[in-house]
Amino acid sequence: MAELEVWDMATLIRSLTENSVDNVAICFNVESEGAAELAEALKVNFSLAKLSFRDDSDIGSEGAISLAKALKVNVTLTSLTFGDFNNIGTEGPSILAEALAASTSLTSLRFGNGNGVGYGVGSDGVTALAEALKHNSSLSSLCFGNGNQFSGECVASLAEALKSNTTLSSLRFGNFSNIGSGGAAALADALKVNTALTSLSFGQANCIGSEGAAALAEALKRNKTLTSLSFGDHNDLADGVGVLVEALKTNDVLTNLCLGSAEQISVVGELKCNTEIDAENKRNGAAPNGEEQKPCKVEHLA
Repeated sequence: MAELEVWDMATLIRSLTENSVDNVAICFNVESEGAAELAEALKVNFSLAKLSFRDDSDIGSEGAISLAKALKVNVTLTSLTFGDFNNIGTEGPSILAEALAASTSLTSLRFGNGNGVGYGVGSDGVTALAEALKHNSSLSSLCFGNGNQFSGECVASLAEALKSNTTLSSLRFGNFSNIGSGGAAALADALKVNTALTSLSFGQANCIGSEGAAALAEALKRNKTLTSLSFGDHNDLADGVGVLVEALKTNDVLTNLCLGSAEQISVVGELKCNTEIDAENKRNGAAPNGEEQKPCKVEHLA
């Protein structure tokens, strides 16, 4: 599935009409009118699987709404990516959420930086996407870009959706998204019952705090599916790091923990593997029951 970079509308529409491509990257300024034309082509296309808008395509909220309407009838698209600064606004994600709720093909949805997904949308944007996750049965990856400034209400709605969603395996928050310790605690509560998510990533400067880290640590004692947990720099985890380490001693699923600073890694470096095993087993890399022991890979972001 080689990616075709398209630089003009005529080539794009012709390719979609002829059903000759399955992976397209739009590299020009589409604007809302072009997005509407593209949406009409998507309604009858049956070959395209991956569609990405590069940075500054200027789709606008009206363009996003047109695309959402097309997604309600398109049955082949599996991946949709909005690059940085496409100005889809707050109304765009809400309409996209309606399409997502009904979609049976879309598996990956990514919003780049500065798309206005979380800016003051309250129950409109992110909350609408969260509501869609309660009904969608195909999406496996959801990624939010940097600087979306989620409210506590938005994060709580996503956490609530995770309690019943059975398909989303990867959730990524960008830097400066204002998750907060309360948001982290809500997500931790969801992890206690969620059985699908395998990767959770918090970007930089999301104010997780020691309380948020402690809540996530408590969740790790019960969660049986999460294999990767990542924190960026400047999340003020403080004493919460030690609690995370302690939780991993009874968690035999998490295999990758990524932390953001050298002082945190010095604490986590004490952890040798996920479970308590005797000195001989530690040297041999085997668990007490004779099965191969999976070490927890601990990293920090350089």
